[in-house]
Amino acid sequence: MNHRTVALAAMLCPVLASAQPDYAKAERMLTWNTAPLVANDVVSVTWLADSVRFWYRVTRPGGSEFVLVDPMANTQRPLFDHRRLAAAIATMEASSKTYEPTKLPFQTFTLLNGDHSIRFAVSGRWIECNLDTYACVRSTFTPRSAAEIVSPDSQWVAYIRNYNVWLKPAAGGDSTPLTTDGVQRFFYGSGDPLPTHIRSRAQIAPSIVWSPDSKRLLVMRTDERGIGTFPLYSSTTIRPTPYTITFSLSGDSIIERGQRYAIDIASRTHTAITEPADYGIGFGGGGTGRAGGEWCADSRCFVYETLTRGDKVASVYRVDAQTGARKRLAFDSSATYVDQSVFHVLPGDRGTVALSERDGWKHLYLFNAAGSIQRQRPASAVLRRSIWEGIAPRMPPRHRAAQGACPTAAEPSTARGTSRSLLRWRSGRTAEGYPRRLPTCMIVIAMPIPPRC
Repeated sequence: MNHRTVALAAMLCPVLASAQPDYAKAERMLTWNTAPLVANDVVSVTWLADSVRFWYRVTRPGGSEFVLVDPMANTQRPLFDHRRLAAAIATMEASSKTYEPTKLPFQTFTLLNGDHSIRFAVSGRWIECNLDTYACVRSTFTPRSAAEIVSPDSQWVAYIRNYNVWLKPAAGGDSTPLTTDGVQRFFYGSGDPLPTHIRSRAQIAPSIVWSPDSKRLLVMRTDERGIGTFPLYSSTTIRPTPYTITFSLSGDSIIERGQRYAIDIASRTHTAITEPADYGIGFGGGGTGRAGGEWCADSRCFVYETLTRGDKVASVYRVDAQTGARKRLAFDSSATYVDQSVFHVLPGDRGTVALSERDGWKHLYLFNAAGSIQRQRPASAVLRRSIWEGIAPRMPPRHRAAQGACPTAAEPSTARGTSRSLLRWRSGRTAEGYPRRLPTCMIVIAMPIPPRC
């Protein structure tokens, strides 16, 4: 090696060293490190049985809290006494282990006895607590497998076996096949498990929906015949584990197709009631089960949603379960892609409420019975201006175009609806000067929307 080579290597070493990836810095951006920096965020809400109030779990700087909201009264309060519940759980377990009120050992639960009791799981054990006396006991509750779909009258259980739909009494007894022509790659309800299900041993929830009167099933049949396979490898161990899934690539002429069938329980017959339609390309695969739809309250019809290939058009249809007659109730389309399809069909011919970004902002629209837009709600211009005025002065310049906050006051919407701001901006910044608690807002539109159909 001559002197020039040595000199060049000496000059490049610092450059190469500086170009090396900073794994420590990247690790600081992983979820378990960034999640504590975000507080007061609400992921989803759960409505109570009265369809008026709902609860949600929200993160706090020191843990989390369960909050009960009454949108009509514009009030919110803790769903239960977190401190008393934490103490009651510790007392029941009769051990030295204690629980912090902001770090209860569960995230989901079921309210019982008119919302006076709560049931949840802790380390595989089910516990029930009385929310009036805060006394907890071990529960005898045993959840059914996600692969078993119980009828509304609790008499029957539908499930998938060898790509076909089977039926058995909920109380126990012999099983009966409701379909017999399902095969691999052309199956009812759910197909082969995905790698995620194989590794976690999780049960697949099939695409089976009971009618409210427990007399019929709506099931999706998926056709994957002729579709190519795609290899996946898990390298979490020294020896990689190979998997193969059915997967359509862009440009393929054959992709997944689905068709809805209605199964009559009394006669044990099944009938195709929609034409085969393409699914969008994705890693979901048939193994996850597909959304077949939702029955109308009178069990005479059902509603289902579709999304065209490339996510260009989202539509919602209502189908007569006897004749198969189909009517499009609402739709959303985009030159690029539809961000989200959210439809709520009102009873009779009162129309459909849909969420859309067709004007550049995400708003609720009311479609009439003919499928045309009747009105937009809420009053978008007023609400949008309030959001901007409420957040712009408080955000760093580089964030103003990206973040949003709650309106400074409740703004009325059109057509007898009202929108209420239930959460407010909470200040606080990181060492770099960015908001530690991102602005969070929940807008509840209070309008007469009965259950679908």
